[in-house]
Amino acid sequence: MKQLVTYCNNCHSKIGLKKNANDRVDLQMKVGDYVSLTCSKCRTTNEYHINKVVATHTIIPMLVLFLAIIIIPILIYYLNTNGFLNVDYILYNGGLIGMLIVIPFAFYFTISSSENKQIRLFNQYKVKE
Repeated sequence: MKQLVTYCNNCHSKIGLKKNANDRVDLQMKVGDYVSLTCSKCRTTNEYHINKVVATHTIIPMLVLFLAIIIIPILIYYLNTNGFLNVDYILYNGGLIGMLIVIPFAFYFTISSSENKQIRLFNQYKVKE
């Protein structure tokens, strides 16, 4: 889940592109060689060549990890107080607690490495101007 952005020619602020593409050739087929974008800060509209568009990281993998780290202890507390879970037994074995901690990190690293690969593939290829 990458985000496609370019930078304003006037104020150099980040401008997000609402299209999604696997690579620049795919983006070129969707929008053409140039895309017209308006900066949200200085309100200028400029034409940007698709080689000026870059892929960047999104906040989604970190948000998933953060929410999982918050939700899992609450879930364990709820299950323990309602009698569905015996925390003393689980702490003795350590299996479930360990799994509940490791799984969010595994998802984060999987999502993050996939995103890094998509970003690298998008940014390394340029189309002819």
